[in-house]
Amino acid sequence: MGGDDLRIYSFSGSHRDVGRSHGETLRGELRESLRLRMERCVDASRRAGRELSQAAIRELAARHLPYVAEFSPGLMDEIEGIAEGADVTVEEVLIVGGYTDFVDVVCRSAAGNGF
Repeated sequence: MGGDDLRIYSFSGSHRDVGRSHGETLRGELRESLRLRMERCVDASRRAGRELSQAAIRELAARHLPYVAEFSPGLMDEIEGIAEGADVTVEEVLIVGGYTDFVDVVCRSAAGNGF
């Protein structure tokens, strides 16, 4: 994507409203990112010692949602809005949006060093 292809979006409202607008507007891009990142999580888990299924990876994300909610209720509201707007699960939004940190959690879990 060249510099001329930069798209700028402006969303307003509550955290949940902003998330919902984000999810609706970028539904296709989010779903494609999810597909790629889930594949990468499965591959990373295999390399770390134990291949995790996509269902196991979603469950791992679900176990981390309370920490996100505690850290930032507004962020959790926005994540829930994105999930609603893109018609994906909250866990899947966490996997896409927090991939660089989440893949480390996947690897630790696959290696038996975490949850």
